[in-house]
Amino acid sequence: MLSAHEPLSVTLRRAPWGAALDERDFAIGCQGVFARDYAAGALIAAKGEPVDHWLGVLSGMVKVDTTMGGGKSTTIIGITARGWLGEGSLLKKEPRPYEVFALQDTRMAFMRRETFEWLYENSLAFNHFLVGQLNARLGQFVSLLERARVHATPELIAYGLATLLDSDDCRVCISQEELGRLCGVSRQVAARGLHKLMDEGVIDIEYGAIRVKDIQGLHSAARM
Repeated sequence: MLSAHEPLSVTLRRAPWGAALDERDFAIGCQGVFARDYAAGALIAAKGEPVDHWLGVLSGMVKVDTTMGGGKSTTIIGITARGWLGEGSLLKKEPRPYEVFALQDTRMAFMRRETFEWLYENSLAFNHFLVGQLNARLGQFVSLLERARVHATPELIAYGLATLLDSDDCRVCISQEELGRLCGVSRQVAARGLHKLMDEGVIDIEYGAIRVKDIQGLHSAARM
């Protein structure tokens, strides 16, 4: 978690892209980043707006939503601390195709487009990170789709929960409804999957959160 007194540069150095850069490129990257705080439930970025920043979660958790025909909202992915998003829209120079909401009190980083593009044009390490990030995101979506079509609901729920784990915290602040939306199932179906994991001793269900008691057991249930 982010300390209230920790310099932004220290936090960014721990981000996967920040750790990969040399001193010069990292210093340039830091100069183009600022932070903002959001309360749980706040809209961070709106669908259809120009994408002028690359977004990073410094602490807390966000969800990425899209609105389907008829006004139905679907959660695409949840992103926890040290996760970054929006590079695809920056690279394609397209309006934002989704909304980003804070799932809990969250601190966000915003890297200006000019800084992102400078790193993209000049830093091989940054490009290696972007390729890895895009490949990992594609793999995550493929895995969710595969589990939704082929495997049982508890495995799908276990996989969705596992993707939200922060290495520093085994408590995921997400409701059963939000987890269900992330996995493409109803709250009732998500609840049944979670209670199966609880009966197996893998998790505890708390008010507004899920605590993972057995990370290896969760990964086994998710077939990761």
